[in-house]
Amino acid sequence: MRDLKIVFIIVSIYLIISIGDSWKYFGVPPIPVLFWDLHVVLAAIDGYHAGYDVYKSNPFAAYNIPHCYPNTWFLLKYFGFSMNNLIPISIFLLSIFIYINLELFKSINNNKKHLV
Repeated sequence: MRDLKIVFIIVSIYLIISIGDSWKYFGVPPIPVLFWDLHVVLAAIDGYHAGYDVYKSNPFAAYNIPHCYPNTWFLLKYFGFSMNNLIPISIFLLSIFIYINLELFKSINNNKKHLV
């Protein structure tokens, strides 16, 4: 079962990364950046530490999107959060998300077995 989880996580991450254009079938326009939300946050972190006022405009982000979160997000720079690490951070966060969902499904299935 553990090997199946690892295969599922790897395949899921690959599919999420590789089929980004599939959203157009649901009417969502394509975005030129993988992991858009994380891109905007990491670009704001880098822009802030480079001396820009990212609340007005952010030249590090695609489309120059201004930052809209609190200043505390900028502290993540000291934990390695930067545009240089966009893909590894994204894969790590996706892996955690998938793992938690697998564990939730497993516990739901275990509870169903006890009810029968």
